[in-house]
Amino acid sequence: LRLNRKDVKYGDEASLKSPWEPIFNIDEMNTCGVRTGDQNLQNQPNYMVEIPIAPLQNKFNPLCLLGKRKDHKGWHTENFDKKVWKNEIVQATLADIRDAMILSGPFKYFPFWCLDRLLGLSIQAKYYEQGKIIGHKLPKPEQIRIEDNPPEYKRSKRFYVFAELLLLKNNPQYGYLWNLILAQLTEIPVRAVSSVSRQLSKNKMQKITDG
Repeated sequence: LRLNRKDVKYGDEASLKSPWEPIFNIDEMNTCGVRTGDQNLQNQPNYMVEIPIAPLQNKFNPLCLLGKRKDHKGWHTENFDKKVWKNEIVQATLADIRDAMILSGPFKYFPFWCLDRLLGLSIQAKYYEQGKIIGHKLPKPEQIRIEDNPPEYKRSKRFYVFAELLLLKNNPQYGYLWNLILAQLTEIPVRAVSSVSRQLSKNKMQKITDG
């Protein structure tokens, strides 16, 4: 169950603390989606839109080596966060991810961030059925509010791939995942240069401030 989110500017306490608007009883809501051709009803307060499973059956696309990945676009979801999942499938999938971290004997690989998409896609790969509807997105009003980072902690691109390599270890049969991983690997040099540039700029500004 995907929650409807509202992004709030940093420091906007009024929006964050404003009263929550009531929503329809979920048991009484209707559903719509691409499968039935009525996805335009998703903005109605009594309609949940269907979320299809990620198209993991997609074939490997060589264009991903040029950083041109397109199969992530669509009505499906990749990330785990801001959704309500069934505990039993999450726990079973986490056990698979834990086992994938074992390299050999006592040696283990622990990615220290970016587990969001890793878990979301691992769940879908473990229980994959092509064309399956795996959930629904709730309509407005919002059920979750997310405040932007403060100016000194602007969001920056991270190297998700170092965690998501575990997707291929557990599910090498899916072309969709190969497209995801290889497209990210091609971005590493550019992102590395950008990261170093930001750090140098930050150090330069710090010296000017200290001076």
